[in-house]
Amino acid sequence: MKPTGKQVGNLGGLQRQNWLWSWLRLPARTPGARWTPNRFRDALWNFTSTLEKASKQMDGRQLRKLFQEFNQRYFGGRLPAYRIRVVDHISWLGTEGRCLKKRKLIQVQRAIPEDRAASLLLHEMTHAATNGDHGMPWKREMIRLREAGAPLDGPDATVSLDDWDGVRVSQAHFRGAVQDVLGDCPECTLSQAIRHFISTYGGPETISLFLKRYPWARDVYRRLKRERTEYAAKVRLWQQESVSVHAHGATVKSG
Repeated sequence: MKPTGKQVGNLGGLQRQNWLWSWLRLPARTPGARWTPNRFRDALWNFTSTLEKASKQMDGRQLRKLFQEFNQRYFGGRLPAYRIRVVDHISWLGTEGRCLKKRKLIQVQRAIPEDRAASLLLHEMTHAATNGDHGMPWKREMIRLREAGAPLDGPDATVSLDDWDGVRVSQAHFRGAVQDVLGDCPECTLSQAIRHFISTYGGPETISLFLKRYPWARDVYRRLKRERTEYAAKVRLWQQESVSVHAHGATVKSG
């Protein structure tokens, strides 16, 4: 049936609203669809269920119990005992978890949703079972966990052997990571940028080892920092000129 003129005019709005029905797990709206009591009740139920799921969080006791269960189920009980702590802050760069092998300690950021916390714990347990970075041994273990049906979530569920192997850092890779960091935190230091790179992508375990192996990192950081500073100065100048132009225009009108 060919839509009427009124229906044609409404199609754009209906298409824009279909994302809402999808998010609420309802069929996409069609021309002529109306809010019924049952439809509203279902939407409200799904919405509150989504919020309730996001609000569920694991405490340290639950995570320690989960560590023991995962250790037996996915690692054959070969991991040594680790302390599991839920902390308020790990790093200002948004790190959600950290494995400190020498201290036999795994830290998990507070306020991580329940489903994400399980995947994050497996991520850190895999660090404990391998060499501590995101290299080939770690990726093989993550793929093995995925094939074993482990509850991995987000990027942890799509780890591939074709990803960066964590062995050799290229200048292009480091430059891209530092650009992202400086975009989020212009005051970031070289040490903070390297620490973020190591925790996110892998590489030498310490900042000093990283700089010893990749001495060009200092020049890359300084160049990006200078470019960022020059860009910020241009933006401030443009803003000042814009304010001056508007002020002059207002003065002319008032005169």
